[in-house]
Amino acid sequence: MRLIKLEQPNCNPCKMVSNYLEQANFQFETVDVTQEPEVASRFGVMGVPVTILLNDQGEEVN
Repeated sequence: MRLIKLEQPNCNPCKMVSNYLEQANFQFETVDVTQEPEVASRFGVMGVPVTILLNDQGEEVN
């Protein structure tokens, strides 16, 4: 399983979520939706920050 966080540069709520995840020792990948908008489209993301848990096949876990 892997955790991804979708964010935008200079987004204060995004930074707050990152700080929380780091303090909780979660390992996660960060995706800048301004650089990779197709990732946001794939998951139907309308706003950031968003965290998504993926299984080993890359499918979203509910």
